[in-house]
Amino acid sequence: MTLSNGNPGGLNVYPNLRDHYCPSGSYCPAGATSLLACPPGTYNSLKGRKSILDCQQTDQGFYTASSNASAVDGPCNAGYYCPLGSSSATQSPCPQGTFRSITAGSKPEDCSICTSGYYCPTPGTASPIICPLGYYCPLGTV
Repeated sequence: MTLSNGNPGGLNVYPNLRDHYCPSGSYCPAGATSLLACPPGTYNSLKGRKSILDCQQTDQGFYTASSNASAVDGPCNAGYYCPLGSSSATQSPCPQGTFRSITAGSKPEDCSICTSGYYCPTPGTASPIICPLGYYCPLGTV
């Protein structure tokens, strides 16, 4: 059988799961003519999945930036937190006056209040900055 675009249509063998399967990172609904990629913020580590519901949301503290991912890309950057389904290592910055010095934060409460003697001037601060001479920096100084 040949399609109107000149390409052969279908398989000339009976399909089997070993040779003809939907690869990880994607899903293949019944009757689909091509595989569909799991969207950013999700991943699928299993082969042969049939629905977008088989694409798992990225765990809290981690991110998946690309589509068609079979695993998470990595932990959220220091200074940031990544809620469920994050698609960037800098998904949500810790607010001004707070910081986070380690990776894999998952919620705003994972950001620490800037300690006294230091200040945290920008969102996404990973390390507080020491208060300059002649200034007083109380807890949570922006």
